[in-house]
Amino acid sequence: ENIALDKEILLIENRQLQKALNQWRRRRKRGRAMGLLYHSNPSLAQFFSPAKMQSIRENLAASEAAKRDEQARKEDAKLQRTILKEQKEADIIQQRMEREAARQVTKQQKEMDKAARAAQRQIDKELRDEKKA
Repeated sequence: ENIALDKEILLIENRQLQKALNQWRRRRKRGRAMGLLYHSNPSLAQFFSPAKMQSIRENLAASEAAKRDEQARKEDAKLQRTILKEQKEADIIQQRMEREAARQVTKQQKEMDKAARAAQRQIDKELRDEKKA
């Protein structure tokens, strides 16, 4: 019973906070100045034509679109840098693996050459021993 009451109180508080947040967001959008008022002589009557208002609204919308485009461009550039960095790291790892493989091949070749020389020395020694005997 007590838990249900606490839950109900929290739900009501949550709804009120959501409502206040939505109102605050709407107020922020609505409160942008359009730059139409003449601050030099505020006592005079000021009239604004609908065409001028529409033009200013279009300019504001265009600037907002430009901001969004710029943000998208920056995110795309960041993504491209990340992809390039990962590709470089993959290339470096691939080069390391290739160098290691080349080292292994060289090492095996040296071991085979060493074994071949040892076998040749053994054969030569046996031939010399046969000639002596």
